[in-house]
Amino acid sequence: MESEFFRVGGEHFDRSMISQETACFMLAIRGASILTTMGKVLQADTFDAYDVLQRAFMETRDLLSTFRFDRDETRKRITTWFKNKDKDAWKAEHAICERFFNSVGATDVQLARRWSMFSALSHPTYKATSNSVAVRGASFSAPKRRELVAVLEEKAADYITATLTLFITTSFALKGWIPLGCEVERMPTAEKLRTSAPPIVMPVLARTEGKSLAKAGNARR
Repeated sequence: MESEFFRVGGEHFDRSMISQETACFMLAIRGASILTTMGKVLQADTFDAYDVLQRAFMETRDLLSTFRFDRDETRKRITTWFKNKDKDAWKAEHAICERFFNSVGATDVQLARRWSMFSALSHPTYKATSNSVAVRGASFSAPKRRELVAVLEEKAADYITATLTLFITTSFALKGWIPLGCEVERMPTAEKLRTSAPPIVMPVLARTEGKSLAKAGNARR
């Protein structure tokens, strides 16, 4: 993916460093860079850092989704983003993105909720700190290490999903988005992952979501 992003993005960079396409490819390359680092921490003794990186990735991918809209309002926002002076210019328009994804059949995206969840995990909240204690404490306890196997599996499934969302957000041409010109056939590994991964990762992600819903229900009771 990164090679294709640089190939096509480089053409846009040569034409203009302040175009809408340039902004999109800059974000796509940043997303790919963050994914590379995320993959390196997917180990039993290092994945405590995963949620922090995931938040940075989500911010990047969601802003890329926002910047792909073929609207004058979007282009004005991108101009502001390039100036790097508006402290809120980097924030994605989650409500608009969610309505768009729902309109093309990608239901239950919940970008804002997921961003909020990972935002909390990137700060030293009680939950985030408890997670850190559990991960680091597992190195001193064999039973605790076994408990982390399922958690690590869930992180791996999330990582695959994150990779696919960057691939789709950058490479696909959906109605309402500007075309970027990436060629899917130049990214055979990503395309193979897109078609083969869902049956594997969806049950794991559903299990994770089920745990979250159960915890929320217990908290309300």
